[in-house]
Amino acid sequence: MPIAGNIDFFDTSAIAKYYHAELGTERVLKIFAEPDRKIAISSLGFVEIQAAFAVKVRSGALKQSGAGMQRARLMLDVAAGTLRFTVLRSVISRWLSF
Repeated sequence: MPIAGNIDFFDTSAIAKYYHAELGTERVLKIFAEPDRKIAISSLGFVEIQAAFAVKVRSGALKQSGAGMQRARLMLDVAAGTLRFTVLRSVISRWLSF
């Protein structure tokens, strides 16, 4: 979902498709391959993707070593600026108003 210019916000299920082949991976890879494309995920999404890797290991869809490699790819993508983190202020504001 575009949020500004060439920045797309990905939820955890979408970003998981980038790191592990599943239904929808092809479309996600095409978005990542677009020139000057920036991908944003929530700070919470960073934690959630770690949990998604763990679920894939427990379900047998991914070996432990494969999950470690995907975590390393995630860290490299963050370091390279391929992925950006964003805090969803509107969500936090609503949560704080309770």
